[in-house]
Amino acid sequence: MPVYSNLADQTKTFPAGVVVADFNKDLNPDLAVAATVNGNGKAIILSGDGAGGFGAPSEFSAGISPTRIVAGDFDHDGTGNLDLVVTNRLTNKVSLLLGNGDGSFNAPSPFNVGDDPNRTYDPIALASGDFNNDNFLDLAVADNASSTVSVLLNSASGGFGAPTLLIVGLQPYSVGLQDFSGDGKPDLIVPNFRDNSVSVYLGTGSDLFGPASLGLTGRNPVASATEDFNADGKPDLVIVNRSANSLSLLIGQ
Repeated sequence: MPVYSNLADQTKTFPAGVVVADFNKDLNPDLAVAATVNGNGKAIILSGDGAGGFGAPSEFSAGISPTRIVAGDFDHDGTGNLDLVVTNRLTNKVSLLLGNGDGSFNAPSPFNVGDDPNRTYDPIALASGDFNNDNFLDLAVADNASSTVSVLLNSASGGFGAPTLLIVGLQPYSVGLQDFSGDGKPDLIVPNFRDNSVSVYLGTGSDLFGPASLGLTGRNPVASATEDFNADGKPDLVIVNRSANSLSLLIGQ
């Protein structure tokens, strides 16, 4: 049974993504939920009490149709306040919400994905990491409709630069990070829903990402996880195949 389930008006609230972090600096883990509430995009904050409970939800504007959400110090302003970024599926954008360190957030700042304003990209998922070794958090956004990943480098001034596009398989559904090559640089993992594949881009730390490799999965892969399952010191990859009712295990080399 759920210990806690209330997200405002449950009949009109549609949660789509969640991230855990300490947003109010009380050393207790909190929740940030990307949701649509009464037709409006929101980031819903549930402050943890450290005993398994949460306070009343607080809502902050998060653009149109937010689906996935990540947390981090994206503006690197020295306060240690955590910020949020959400994907906005219907607008070809992601939104940055700068945190105030007390569990509240400022109005969203939108940033484009893709490189053609007349094309539909449908940003469905995202991950954050330092891709170019400058100590600032960047974004990798899976563009479901265009079969691309938009890489947005942190501008070091509270925003993101113009996206660089990586070609992946058909209908990328999620994006993850892992260091497969052992060089300390994050690599991209992208399950591709329509062509039953997973794209892996190795990070270079300076020139973004090297050439992609493509692995076969079961039918309609949607998510991934990594761990060293055979104790050889190398991360392996598990893919969730929605329509095949299966998992694919790819052993790291």
